[in-house]
Amino acid sequence: MKDVNFISEFHKDILHIYDSLFGMNFYFVKARTEKEFVSKIKPLIDIPLRENSENAVGSFRVINYDCFLWGYKPEDIAHECFHATHHVMKNAGIPLNNDTSEVYAYHLQFLMREIFRPKKGSKK
Repeated sequence: MKDVNFISEFHKDILHIYDSLFGMNFYFVKARTEKEFVSKIKPLIDIPLRENSENAVGSFRVINYDCFLWGYKPEDIAHECFHATHHVMKNAGIPLNNDTSEVYAYHLQFLMREIFRPKKGSKK
């Protein structure tokens, strides 16, 4: 059975993930630098470089209710996915505590699974 809670597809270097449960669009770009991220995302949206971003290893931003993430190493991507998850849960009125940590964990897992899912036609 097809999972109807998300749609995930690549458009060139941009991975679009739609989470219908929370009604959120996520856009992920695998990039080593802020400058590389901005150049890859430019066909979709004009995002300016952040000040003092030359040493950044990843970033999470919200623009017009859409979430934009970039990173290169898995640990940096996981870090940014946590920020994205926290943003979604906060907007849904779900605070992070012992009673809600499982919801956070499942959403973080969802984002990580979609980002690291092999592209169609690519070798594992």
